[in-house]
Parts: sequence; structure tokens; C-alpha cells
Amino acid sequence: MRPLPPGRLCAAPAAGIFSFGMVLFQLLLVSFLLRILWLDSPGGRTIFDEHYYVNASRVILGIPVEAGQPYAGKPAGLDANTEHPPLGKLLITGSMALFGDNPYGWRMPAIVFGTAAIGLTAGVVLAAGGSQTAALMAAFLLAFDNLAFVHSRVATLDVFVLTFSLLAAYCYLRRWTAAAGAALALAGLVKVNGLWLALAFAAFEAYLVCRPRDEPRAAIRRLVQTGAATVAAFGLGLFVLDRFFTTYTTPIQHLQRIFGYGMGLKASERSGESSYPWDWLLNQTQMPYYHLDKVFEVNGQVVRRVAEISFTGALNPYLIFVAPVALAAAGWWAWTSRDRVAAVAVCWVAATYLPFFALAATGRVMYIFYILPAVPGMAIAAALLAERLPAAARWAYLAVYLFGFASLFPFRVLP
Repeated sequence: MRPLPPGRLCAAPAAGIFSFGMVLFQLLLVSFLLRILWLDSPGGRTIFDEHYYVNASRVILGIPVEAGQPYAGKPAGLDANTEHPPLGKLLITGSMALFGDNPYGWRMPAIVFGTAAIGLTAGVVLAAGGSQTAALMAAFLLAFDNLAFVHSRVATLDVFVLTFSLLAAYCYLRRWTAAAGAALALAGLVKVNGLWLALAFAAFEAYLVCRPRDEPRAAIRRLVQTGAATVAAFGLGLFVLDRFFTTYTTPIQHLQRIFGYGMGLKASERSGESSYPWDWLLNQTQMPYYHLDKVFEVNGQVVRRVAEISFTGALNPYLIFVAPVALAAAGWWAWTSRDRVAAVAVCWVAATYLPFFALAATGRVMYIFYILPAVPGMAIAAALLAERLPAAARWAYLAVYLFGFASLFPFRVLP
């Protein structure tokens, strides 16, 4: 079994504050601090879909849920949010048991997983044979993508899927097939669409066989080993979780509930901020997660309103607008230059984004945050494109990218 080539070194000396490890550590530290900043805002209230998952965790812990709120009156100790497997809610539940029923308890797992996803993005690039420069830029682009940022500090399930998927990809590229399957199963035990990344593994192996001329039998063996580990870990995991936290007696029963619920969500005039996957590329279907205005009054009359807090489901505009060009270039480099990192980026986005086009044909309701699992692939492709730019252009792009992040930063008026 031929391992992937090691990552190429940065042009800068790997010493002092400019070493790869130190720069990555500083990026992770800044990212963590930005995510934990004002974590109890807005005023201890839930944001977006937090009221579903926080209340589900309250029910598991036996904490009373207010009348009229989701899952009020549900049996204590059980996961009331049965349209998804229990694992994501249990991560929130464990944090609430440790830190209390408060914003820190609700959101700390998202911060930890969201920060870990940044480091794992760099790890995926290196494991695929990319340079340290590309690894750092890809991590930077994920760190300062607004959609990833918001979901890294709210108590929803999507960031858990993102991080487990990155862990699965890292393990697979390192040829740790059993670990890759287990990590992929963990992603699926949060949301079943976490299993879609298996399509990226299959596409990547097909690429390796076609272009770099890897041994087909070895590729099949890796896929079979990973698939077997995924099926075993997912099936056993769902069975155990259901035994303790739901009333389903078999994983099949729970999966029927999950798929039946998902396919029953149809787009309509009442679907609110729903959108289609082709809309996401234009970043014009932004979702208001939470909005609070600061009101200025004179003699009891409102004279001005200024957005004080605005959590918005939206990608960094300088990622999504570059992504189509970057992915097209990555496809070209993967085919002509046998660039494995570029192939990883293309396969990743194809596996985690294109299936939504098939779902759109069924009339299934969708939202822009569904694209979150595809963001690492876009970030890697954009990093490869930026790496090939002159240094001045590269730094200019990163500066503009930070401007895009600041323009959507949730706290418009500092508390």
C-alpha cells in the first residue's frame, strides 16, 4: 500500500514565530477566543434552532421545559428530537451537565468542535500531500468563514458533522481505514447526511486508479475496509444510543423515522428562508438567525435603529464567489498535474454538495446552512488557487477575506 507523499514545506524557514506549528497554534487560539467571546449574548436567549436541541438536551437531563416550547412534556431521559440520531444532542447534554443550563453549557461543544475543525482542515491538506502554506491558508479560510464561525458558537448539530467528517477524511488519507470508518459513523450518528463523505472516498480512489495509476485492488480493499467499519460502527452506535435514549428497538425503525421525516419536509410558500442549492453559490439566500437592534429615542420617539447583534447564516462572500473558479482550477490541476490535494477538494465538494440537487428535484425544503459540510473542500480549493498567486495578491486576498468576515460579524455594536 503506497502512502501519500508528505506535505511540501513552506518557503519561509520553519523557525520561531513563523514555524508551521506556531502559526497554526496562533490561528487556533485566535479562532477559539473569537468564538467564545460574548458567548452568553444575546442575554442568555437561544439562537436559531438552538431551542430544539437545547430543549431536547433538557429533556434528556430531566430539566423541565417551559410550556409552549419544543418538546415540553416529553418523557424525561429520552431524546425527543428523533428526526436525527442522538449523538449530537448528547454532546450538548454532557456539556450542560458539566457547565449548567446556560449559554456556556449549550455552546461549549460547538466551540471545541469548531476550533478542532480548523486544525483538521490543515491536517487533511498535509495528509493529501499538500504544502504547509496551502494547509495554513485552507485553515485560515475555514476559520474566518462566517457560516462556519456562527455554527461554531451556537448549539446546533452541523458543526459536529463538519468536524467528524474532517477527522474521517484525515484518517482515510493516512490510510487508517478502521479509524476513518469510525469517524464517518460518528458524523452519521449526529446527522445521517454525515455519511455522504463516503462518496468522496470512492471518487478519490477512482481518481487515484485513473490518474496516478494506483493499484485497483488496494483501492477496493481500502474502500471495503472503511465501508465495513462505517456500517459496523454506525449500526452498533445507533443501536446502543437508541436502547438508552429512544424507544426504537432497532436501527431500521429509527432510520425509517429519520428518512420519512426528512423527505416529508417539502418547500412551500411558508418555508420561510428556504432556498435551493444553486442559490447558495450566489450567497443571496442568507438566513437571519437572530437580530437585535439598538434603539435611539428622543422624547419618547424612536429616531434611529442600529443593528446591535445580527447572527446570519451566510458564507464569507470572498469564499463562495471564488469557489467555482477555484474548484474548476482544482479539477484541471488534479487531472493534468496529478495534484492529489486538488482532487480531494473536488471530490469533497461533489460528495457533500451535489446530492442536494437530487433532493431539490423531490421538492425537499433546504436552507443555506446545509452547505456547511462542503465548506472545507471549497476552502482547500481556494487555498490552492491563492497559493499560486504572487505573494502580494495572496496577502491582498486574505485581507479582503478578513473584511468579508468582519462585514458579517454577529456583534455590530461591542457589548
